[in-house]
Amino acid sequence: MKKIKTYLKLIFLSLVSLAIVIGFSKTNVFESIDNWTFDIRQIAFAPDTIASSNIVMVWLDEGTMKNLPYRSPVPRDFLATLNNALVKTEPKIIAYDIFFKDPSFSNEDIVFARSLSLGPCYAVMPMRIGGCEEKNGETNSTGKGSLKDCVDLPLPLFKNSLKGLGLADLPFNAFDSIVRFSKFEFSTDLGITPSIAAIIFENIQEEKAIDVISNQKPWPSFGPFKLTPFVGNNQKTFIRFAGQPGEIGSKTNTFPTYPASLVAKGVLPQTWFKDKIVLVGAAYQDLE
Repeated sequence: MKKIKTYLKLIFLSLVSLAIVIGFSKTNVFESIDNWTFDIRQIAFAPDTIASSNIVMVWLDEGTMKNLPYRSPVPRDFLATLNNALVKTEPKIIAYDIFFKDPSFSNEDIVFARSLSLGPCYAVMPMRIGGCEEKNGETNSTGKGSLKDCVDLPLPLFKNSLKGLGLADLPFNAFDSIVRFSKFEFSTDLGITPSIAAIIFENIQEEKAIDVISNQKPWPSFGPFKLTPFVGNNQKTFIRFAGQPGEIGSKTNTFPTYPASLVAKGVLPQTWFKDKIVLVGAAYQDLE
């Protein structure tokens, strides 16, 4: 592995030299080289990543969704059954990568909210970039709508039942669908608002993710070059994933991944979820 890293570093230095020859004044060319070498730099310079054995994935997969009466929003009575089954296994955290901002049938919403209040449940919130103009009609000094990013909170019924909320924070690259950056805090109409990843980390580690990643000692250098964790001064950070995207039933999954239908039935061993960080998300075709 060390030899591979050394070779990758040499490749990176060669590409940097090429950029110098072409000329730093040609910004577009340099940006293209920067994008081409990003993954190489991550492998060569970033600390080794080890997948945590404390994370479990529960997916609302196609097999689960095809047996439900409708898809959007995900039936709240099913989510209540799923959440009740998870709470019984005594996990550290149950985090939903599902938005709960819209109502469904009131009786089902009440049942699900009651279930959420029974466990260590967290959820993501969507954020609309510069969306406050539409949300509250504020105007700035130019007379135009407010440029603040606006958070769409869950329904009060769910918000009051959850232990915490965080923003969705992993934008995909439009060209190859790879997530390479993350951000722990955002300035929104609610003030400084943490991401869901930051919320989970702080509740598990009892320290802020931004403070931990600010420590640059673990990040190795190669001569004058060093891949620091931060892209800029806006708390945007590099990500190096521990493995490839998973799929249910695959033996090569980075994290154990189970279909929500089986979890809801309670047929899986409770020990698979006890004291784990359980991430519940959608993995079916017509996502919400």
